[in-house]
Amino acid sequence: MVRLTIIIFLITSSYVQGQTLSGKVLDNNTGEPLIGANLYAKNDWRKGASTDVNGAFSIDGIGKGDTLIVSYIGYEDLSIAVQNMQELTIRLKPSAVNMTEVVVTAERLVSEEFTYKKVKKLDIYLNPSAKADPLLAVNSLPSSTTLDESANISFRGSGPGETGIFFNNVPIYDANRFGQLNGIGTFSIFNTSIVDEMLVFPGNPPLEYGNTTSGLIAIKTSEDIPEKTVNSVTLSMATYGVSSTRPLNDKSSFTFFSNYQPSAIIKVFNGEALEDIEKFNSADLGLHYVRRFNDSTILKVLNYSLAEGYEYKYRSATFNGLLDQQKRRNFTITNFRKKLGASELTANSNLSFTKAQFSYAETDLEINNFDAFLSGNYQYTKERFNLKTGITLDYREQEFAGRFYQFSYAEGEGFPLDSTTSKTDVFSPEAYIYSKYYVNDRI
Repeated sequence: MVRLTIIIFLITSSYVQGQTLSGKVLDNNTGEPLIGANLYAKNDWRKGASTDVNGAFSIDGIGKGDTLIVSYIGYEDLSIAVQNMQELTIRLKPSAVNMTEVVVTAERLVSEEFTYKKVKKLDIYLNPSAKADPLLAVNSLPSSTTLDESANISFRGSGPGETGIFFNNVPIYDANRFGQLNGIGTFSIFNTSIVDEMLVFPGNPPLEYGNTTSGLIAIKTSEDIPEKTVNSVTLSMATYGVSSTRPLNDKSSFTFFSNYQPSAIIKVFNGEALEDIEKFNSADLGLHYVRRFNDSTILKVLNYSLAEGYEYKYRSATFNGLLDQQKRRNFTITNFRKKLGASELTANSNLSFTKAQFSYAETDLEINNFDAFLSGNYQYTKERFNLKTGITLDYREQEFAGRFYQFSYAEGEGFPLDSTTSKTDVFSPEAYIYSKYYVNDRI
């Protein structure tokens, strides 16, 4: 559901710090616009765009001193030093290729050559199928093969468990609300009001996000320091939300957001569709701090807490009653980034705690998860040489305890039960190094 109130606040109250570079990309010989040409900042590939049907582009956050890389299949790549923010007219020259014998061989793609789709905050709000939810917005992309309307995203036929979800450069496991025992959830836990952009990699993500067996979704919060306080209120039949972003000084800001989802009102107006849901409720609270020490150093800290529950009318051959789910969650993400000339250092960490309980009839299941993540990355970028290296430490621990029925066809009072306790932990260290050197324009 698109929330008109949020859109009005976004349009009238949002403040964006930084500059926008726009222009057109044309064929040097014919002057025809080039559709789908790629443009990105050399020092930060996240600042990029593709040209539209008119050859036009617009890139946020790029400024004087950056180098713009322009590429298009069949044309020579072009590097442009950004000197001013006037609209650019870029002309690409067709590549001169002598066609002789062509031998086709299989070669593994280099890990830095990737395709991604950038989704802005307003794109999420204006997408009717997204219901103002970042992950649900991904379902409308061509690369998504999700078979239901849940927030468990699949890419190109892979299972949802193979899709990596990163929030401010750290992995988020179990990233949905109102989840079932099988992990399927209705909405994501991410609040769109603090989302700056979302990058969707259908297949081959950058190395700093670690290895994934399918696609990856990278969500990033804003790093802007507003000049004045921006407040917003969200009202709908199922959600009441508030958000406030305020500058603490000219180098730091603080954002508070909270949402409450009760079921009473929406069940009155849409009771037939929610007939099997007795009731549900969800309340979350988020705190986001941004500190810019100088133009090259930034610190971000995000803490998020969630409490939710629902009662569902569960039926089987031998039981007819309510299934109750209760869940509590908290995670804290810290990001630090510093630029040193042509070098850049980044450090990211996350501590996450989750407790979920499921019960019906005589069953009582409890799942406790603890996740800890730490990564460090170094990048060096020169005109002809790029180097990127880093390490990630990912630790996951899960405890399971409870009683459950021995047979799925025999549930209810008096049927045999089993009880169990288990604990698993997985530690996944990863390291990578990647470099690229342009010997000349062809090698």
